[in-house]
Amino acid sequence: MNLVYSNLYKHDGCQAKISPDGLFVANVQENRLIIRQHNQGLTIHMVHLLKNPIDYIEWSPNSEYILSCNYEGGRIHVRSLADKNWHGVIKEDRAAMAKAMWTADSKNILYTTELKLLLGIWNLPTLEYKYIRQIKYTDKGIETSPDGNYIAIARKENGKDCISTYSSSTFDLLEHFEVGTVNLQNLKWSPDGMFIAVWDHCLQHKLLVYRQDGKLCTFYSGYDFGLGIKTVQWSPNSQLIALGNYDQTIHLISTRDWKLISILNHPKIIKKDTNMRVLEENALPYLEKNIKSQSEMANFNWITRRPYEFTLLRSDPKDINPKVGIGLFQFSVDSSYIYSRSDSIPNVLWLWQVKSLECHNVIVFKNQVRQGLWNPLEAHMLAVICGDKNLHFLQPTDDGEAELITARVPLNEFSIKRAKWNSNGDSLLMMDSELFCLAVL
Repeated sequence: MNLVYSNLYKHDGCQAKISPDGLFVANVQENRLIIRQHNQGLTIHMVHLLKNPIDYIEWSPNSEYILSCNYEGGRIHVRSLADKNWHGVIKEDRAAMAKAMWTADSKNILYTTELKLLLGIWNLPTLEYKYIRQIKYTDKGIETSPDGNYIAIARKENGKDCISTYSSSTFDLLEHFEVGTVNLQNLKWSPDGMFIAVWDHCLQHKLLVYRQDGKLCTFYSGYDFGLGIKTVQWSPNSQLIALGNYDQTIHLISTRDWKLISILNHPKIIKKDTNMRVLEENALPYLEKNIKSQSEMANFNWITRRPYEFTLLRSDPKDINPKVGIGLFQFSVDSSYIYSRSDSIPNVLWLWQVKSLECHNVIVFKNQVRQGLWNPLEAHMLAVICGDKNLHFLQPTDDGEAELITARVPLNEFSIKRAKWNSNGDSLLMMDSELFCLAVL
């Protein structure tokens, strides 16, 4: 696999993002917003200078605008790529801002305040303001449906958890209903926009799925004792909903009859009678003479000894968010595979085939798996980021095999802490703590 790398550029706070149309890259340096063309040279397209530091940026879904936010000062600045002289400003003087986001039609900007007082809505075409009060969270519990027509918001009224759904264009209230949670943790739309899943806090293993009109479709509780649900994911085809739990399992539920179809286990020991193949990264460092090589697989070996035991990460029982459970997993874009990572074995990636409901390949890395990124167009290409200089590309096959190619980034003093695919799947935006670059396939 041949990769071409751009030069390195600075960013602040991991604020470097590719536009949804894949034509531009925006990054932040203190109080400067820099828009670059998406090419090997990352040519500067425009620069905007603000009075205060920039905490967060976000492209509009149509890539025509970009917002930059200073949370403490309560300011959101909006710039247009079509008109360099146009400049919009949202001011909130009552409380510091906590989060800002676009609606799917790119016509409204939403923001929350730190004191959970309200959700502010600013309409770009009309310059009108609206407010929604009694929101439950400032950093989650607000999600637009995949078709962009509706917004679901978790709220707290009279001590009860509720969900309100609104038209994303007019913000007229469409439905408002209570949900059967003790303390609603979050919500998530199904990819087809038919259902809204909500789940309870970590002491309750409880999932509830509602229709848009508030009718309860299913209530699921996998067990009564122990910590509950940590992560929830819908399959892209909306046929499955998966629950990553604190007990190191993933529960797969079919949306056809809302029944449990399988429990995917992440054991600490792989026994003799298993079909799992283990690929382990060597403890020896990569040789510097190999850095110029675009790809290599020399530092990985198939492990045949059984039983094979993983090294568990000890968690502090006093920690509010203990390092246990399935904290990271995702379906491939065609819903054929799932990768997962248990937080108590953070350097191990499990690759599951949905058709057989089996894990055929387990990859043991030297460092913690920070991200797994399915290519948005090439359905079975998974990029794995472990916080070092390596880009790991994993491609499973229908017969249970898997190919792993490692590309070592030939850039001095650069380790990949975070990455994001371009929307057409032909490049990766990679960041370390202070620098970023593009890797073009």
